[in-house]
Amino acid sequence: MKKAILKFCQLSVALSFLATSTVSAEIVSQSFREIDSGSVPEFLPQGEVVEFFWYECPHCYRMEALLKEAGLNDQVVKVPAVLRGSWMYMARVFYAMQAMKIDKQMHPLIFNEIHQNKNNLKTEEQLMAFLKSNDVDIDTFKKHFNGDSVHKQAKNAALLTRDYADGGVPAFVVNRQYVTSPSLAGTLEETLETVKMLMKK
Repeated sequence: MKKAILKFCQLSVALSFLATSTVSAEIVSQSFREIDSGSVPEFLPQGEVVEFFWYECPHCYRMEALLKEAGLNDQVVKVPAVLRGSWMYMARVFYAMQAMKIDKQMHPLIFNEIHQNKNNLKTEEQLMAFLKSNDVDIDTFKKHFNGDSVHKQAKNAALLTRDYADGGVPAFVVNRQYVTSPSLAGTLEETLETVKMLMKK
């Protein structure tokens, strides 16, 4: 009788562990989704981690700090999300800065200007004044901002946003195989942990 009870207890523990493991696996799998490798467009930037962001998004601003704390900020390739037509403007700002090779310098400054100084840079006057105050060559910036290359990059960013960040930003593509975001993983911190986990897959 005692042997039967012991076996029953051992079986119960094993089933309990299996159930817990299954639930844990389901939670992990629900924190990201896989990408069909055959559907990845050539214009998705190369990089282990690609982040979709919007300058006016407070969650994206917070994620910048989290990425920096985790030592990942320099490893992440940025893509300005374009979820609606009005977002195209700042996408072109980003790509114009990238063409001038000042995007890494100016990227955190724009976030700070919007979220710390409460200057949303939505008008040309606001944007030009901000760029001048940071010693950006305005003529060169306008040339790129209005150029065909930047327009094409911004349009491609809109297509990528539709495919990989339609649930909101920030969103991440990892190893061109997985997508995660707070809408899938939960909090910003959980999203970052998911990114780090996917980087090891």
